[in-house]
Amino acid sequence: MGIRLPDWLHQRHTIIRGFVDYIKRHHLRWRLIGNEPNAFELEEVTLDENWKGDAILVYRCTREESEQWESEGITVVNLSSETPHPNLINLIPDDLLLGRTAAQHLEMMGLSHYIYVGDPNRQYSARRWQGFSQYLEASNITAFKYDIPVSQTPITQRPQTVRQHLEKICEKLQPASGIFLRDDMLARHMLSIMLEREMEVPKDYCVMGCGNNESHCNLSWPTLTSVHYPAHQAGYAAAEQLHNAFNGKTPHTPSLPSDSVCERSSTAVYAKSDSLVNQAITIITERCDHETLSVRDIAKELGVSYSQLRQKFSQATGRTVRSEIVRVRVERIKDLLTTTSLSLDDIARNMGYSSTSEFSRFVQREIGTSPRRFRLKHQT
Repeated sequence: MGIRLPDWLHQRHTIIRGFVDYIKRHHLRWRLIGNEPNAFELEEVTLDENWKGDAILVYRCTREESEQWESEGITVVNLSSETPHPNLINLIPDDLLLGRTAAQHLEMMGLSHYIYVGDPNRQYSARRWQGFSQYLEASNITAFKYDIPVSQTPITQRPQTVRQHLEKICEKLQPASGIFLRDDMLARHMLSIMLEREMEVPKDYCVMGCGNNESHCNLSWPTLTSVHYPAHQAGYAAAEQLHNAFNGKTPHTPSLPSDSVCERSSTAVYAKSDSLVNQAITIITERCDHETLSVRDIAKELGVSYSQLRQKFSQATGRTVRSEIVRVRVERIKDLLTTTSLSLDDIARNMGYSSTSEFSRFVQREIGTSPRRFRLKHQT
């Protein structure tokens, strides 16, 4: 089995883990040959149209490559919406759902303006815009789209060209705007420009990306909220479809759903008129995924009474402080269970629990199932 995933695809390790998880679960004896970066310590592996094997998993390939592999009887699984050749097994994220999920998250903020920034030359970008705008239209909200031809700009000119486009967009933005960008890299670039211009995120502008690239999201300032890319599901489904094909079953090409958001500081605001509530939400978003916060802890840190914080928070958001703490913790736990290979012990420790059993009881109570069962269900 060949696995050819580009270096810039940050989800490649999770995709491979999903692929291997299927192999292990079904006790298959498949030999994997990949093109992982190796610091020149291993011989270079070339997985082009001349490669010989039983199957290959690729993220984008040329028509010449796919036709050559087909003539050799090599089964091909493609993970890119940009190269969905009809004779391949195409496993593509549900980009309409990704766009709807982003719109739904931003709508919770009670914003006045909704903007999408995409690439007119990418199919996945167009579908994310379609999902984003359609969701908002159903609520009688008009969304606006800005196009940046990133993929058609020469690499040497790309940073400057993208910056020029983003600066023009920033000049047109109004406070109380929610901005969804086609991916995390573009969103990170947007946040850096907004920081230079002293545009207050998330107080006046909520920004989110797509893909949940941990590096880009956590190196942004403020840290970037992002819609998940179903990487583990992609790898698992790829192995499943190959297994079916080898057993004479007709492969099908399901879209890969992803309707969860990893919420970080760039959208940690719900009440535009109440700075106290905004500060409380920022504390919850930034810290409750690694320490056990209580309402009294937050009130003390903000220098207000317990009852004052509870009242203001409820009036501004329609929910309690406690429910917001639980909501953010649950989303982070779901993220760690489905997108990482961390053990339950490690996740419990990272989330600030004193023991794995305490962590498991929380998950059972709030999600309705054990951490192990949740992971098994959602990773497959």
